[in-house]
Amino acid sequence: MYIKFYLYRKSVTRKYTYSSDQLLAIRKLVSHNKGLNQLPSNVYKTLTSLSIACPRKRQRGKRGGRIKVLIKPNGPNFQNLTNPKKCNTVIHVQEQLNCVTLNCRSVVNKDVVVGQYLREEKISFAVLTETWYYDDKQHQYETSDLNHFGYKLSVVNRKNRIGGGIALTYTNKINVTKLSGSSTVSFEYGIWKLVFKNICIHDIGIYRPPSASTHRQFVNYFFQFIQTAMSQYSNLFVTGDFNWHLNESSLIIDDFNSSLNAMGLEQHVDFSTHVSGHNLDLMISESLIVHVTSCKPGPFISDHCVIKTVLDIKKDNIISKSVASRNYKRIDNIEFSTALNSIEVED
Repeated sequence: MYIKFYLYRKSVTRKYTYSSDQLLAIRKLVSHNKGLNQLPSNVYKTLTSLSIACPRKRQRGKRGGRIKVLIKPNGPNFQNLTNPKKCNTVIHVQEQLNCVTLNCRSVVNKDVVVGQYLREEKISFAVLTETWYYDDKQHQYETSDLNHFGYKLSVVNRKNRIGGGIALTYTNKINVTKLSGSSTVSFEYGIWKLVFKNICIHDIGIYRPPSASTHRQFVNYFFQFIQTAMSQYSNLFVTGDFNWHLNESSLIIDDFNSSLNAMGLEQHVDFSTHVSGHNLDLMISESLIVHVTSCKPGPFISDHCVIKTVLDIKKDNIISKSVASRNYKRIDNIEFSTALNSIEVED
């Protein structure tokens, strides 16, 4: 194969013919940047335009894939600093929860009405007494409206008798654990642990059958139970149907209220909760931790009205952060003394 070039030099036309071997030799010669002056300029331009005499690109002056070495700038010697240590800091967390208590007198046929009220009022959790659920009829509460549409249901059913029972219905945003549920000689109870955004409270639902015991017996059993609960759980919130006319004035009621105050508990219901005009349902909280901002009556879904309460829960959470401190063990005492002596102090 021959390539012909026509060059003009000194008004003389010359014809150059190159074989493939000669062109490769020229390319090798040009690629090494040698002998460039041996070719006429127009021949060299023609060769480069045909990508024959193009110099090969080199990596000289570039990293070539090697890791770039950073030069340490002038500054503090970080070797004089100790490893970061965790330091605890207290931050304040505050949340509000809307809660409800209601004596349903059989929630089996009122679950739709109660569930609609909870969703409309955006209730976080509700304690229901006299649910009339039974263990041998699980479908009643498993298919209940209170166990669907963003709510869950936890029950404590009465054993071997009809009536009674306590339930807690709550939103999916709250993590709930049922800790205990049973009955004493005087009342039925259920204990649940509620965790919401790293804030934990313990809710105790109470239902006292009116014929279970006398008022004096109930007071004794109740405060023995509360004293044990306060030693085991924190942030107590006690609510339910006490079946007791606490709006009346008597010596036993005065003893009940004074005992609550002595234990650091506060009762918030100051209105009638029954159609007969009596105060039968209560809401009790640890006043220093679980602060009740409002407690108001709601509609009468049964012969008891709904009691709506807004809880303001405050908690001090401990978080950890890393701090660096100077390592005094690495300080050269001689250099440090010399540096101190060199400081000029004006009188």
